Amino acid sequence: DSVTSIGECAFYDCTSLTEITIPDSVTSIGWRAFSYCTSLTEITIPDSVTSIRECAFYDCTSLKNVYISDINAWFEIDFDDLDSNPMCNGANLYCNGELVTEVAIPDSMESIGSYVFSYCTSLTKITIPDSVTSIGECAFYDCTSLTKITIPDSVTSIGQYAFCGCTSLTEITIPDSVTSIGEGVFFGCTSLTEITIPDSVTHIENHTFDDCTSLRSVTFLSPKTGIEEGAFSDCNADMKFITEDTYDQKGEAASVATNVTQLTVKHKEGKIPAGAYEGSKRLKEVTLEEGITLIEDDAFANCDNLEKIVIPKSVTGIRYTAFTYDTKLTMYGYKDTYAERYADMLGFPFVALDDSDTPPVTTTTTTSTTETTPTTAAPITGGLVCGDINLDGRVDITDAVLLNKFCSGAITLDDTAKKNADCNGDGEPGSGDAVVLLQFLVHIVDTLPYSA
Repeated sequence: DSVTSIGECAFYDCTSLTEITIPDSVTSIGWRAFSYCTSLTEITIPDSVTSIRECAFYDCTSLKNVYISDINAWFEIDFDDLDSNPMCNGANLYCNGELVTEVAIPDSMESIGSYVFSYCTSLTKITIPDSVTSIGECAFYDCTSLTKITIPDSVTSIGQYAFCGCTSLTEITIPDSVTSIGEGVFFGCTSLTEITIPDSVTHIENHTFDDCTSLRSVTFLSPKTGIEEGAFSDCNADMKFITEDTYDQKGEAASVATNVTQLTVKHKEGKIPAGAYEGSKRLKEVTLEEGITLIEDDAFANCDNLEKIVIPKSVTGIRYTAFTYDTKLTMYGYKDTYAERYADMLGFPFVALDDSDTPPVTTTTTTSTTETTPTTAAPITGGLVCGDINLDGRVDITDAVLLNKFCSGAITLDDTAKKNADCNGDGEPGSGDAVVLLQFLVHIVDTLPYSA
């Protein structure tokens, strides 16, 4: 009982050691103290122990049972790494003779320590109080029986690999208080089917959702979340990403769409910015939700595998270069809307939806207030605007390109577009109108229609 610490490598490679009694006087277990004790089958950790150093139980392959008498004392242990936890080789944890399956974190705890429940394969439920502000690195690493966990609003950080290998975890709620999700936090959570990333999260690191093979739906409540390229590696190829807003810098979507084939976009500012999802090579299907009014230049350019886009009635403007032509893209929308006119003018296949068709709508619990910013696009039933060939409420180079395509026979125009195309006032759209429109755009002439 006079022993207060077990030094580094004290019983290193004692391959015939089968049993050891640690007295209540011991407060620390040193580096590699029991490494390679391959015949050790069980051990009791007294409540007095407050630190277990790196690799203390490394390769104790026969260790099956770990006994403690106070779960609160277990929380106070400072573990160095995964191999400092005596459960690292798959041992069961017993408290007062009972197998640990459910744990309630005491209200006195402000943090869940690193590695504290790593490899606790019997753990099915954990209750975290509002006093906890952080979850340590690998805290629940490889807890293969853990099915559900609710993180309270008090938590602001989740350490790397905290829930890695929790293969039975099907549901987890990340509160608005969390600002970052560390590397590999949900790595290998193969039963996780959906996740919502709150708008408080500003960064998702590499491997965070790597190998989450059942993941089908990821909802982003903010497009400003920085996502490292490998964050969703080896996930299900058909998972759907849902974003509350669109990316406003060219190329930002590349990190989102690395493994994404489906994308649902809600609105905040009412537009898809220029180049927002340009070059998303795996993207196959996009649904724009009601409220979006404008799709800017190159928004979906070079999305080589994009096959379907659902465009709501609210869209009243689509720029000429919003999509790459000569692709397999089919547009889905409603009859007598801007989407139908645009598809007809540009030669995209169009599938009409009726009012009974309900495109997927995302329901979220976000409490942020959003506003739709009006655009310059005019309603498709509005008055004539000379030169506005694509009926988006303004006259620009896009209209000139469309008029030239019409003159060459590459596209057709509806009656309204034809009337707007009469830029020289002769009553018929033709090559002369194309010349006048270009002169107007370079300020050679100041008004439309114009007749020399």
